[in-house]
Amino acid sequence: MKFTYYFFCEDEECGYCVPIHEKENQTVVQCMRCYQIESKENQLNYTLKCAACNHKKRLSLGSSLSKEETCEGCGLRGKIGMSEGEGTLFSLELSSNSFGSCSRCKKQDWRTPDNSELTCPMCFSPLKQKMSNIWDK
Repeated sequence: MKFTYYFFCEDEECGYCVPIHEKENQTVVQCMRCYQIESKENQLNYTLKCAACNHKKRLSLGSSLSKEETCEGCGLRGKIGMSEGEGTLFSLELSSNSFGSCSRCKKQDWRTPDNSELTCPMCFSPLKQKMSNIWDK
């Protein structure tokens, strides 16, 4: 299912209004640098953590892993476990979503705000949200 939301500024003099289309597996997010509002695909990432030196390597969901890895921090080679304390050198941890770069300022400083927390990118007043459409294709 897909949704269209309209985000509009509470300050009537500002006049800011933007439609955002949210598809399945997407989230409406707001950039904390420039306050741009976008719909971004959820991309789960994993972190490979070395038990010896605590070095962390970020992996995307589609990354291929072998049974053993070499740590980029300390150079030790060892097996990968699903959690710490399994007798393995590396543990695999689920990290937060990565939404990529902002289309306006090119930074990666996103938040997934509640409706009451949205900020107008033009005048910094609160934004309101209204759903207008729901469709399947």
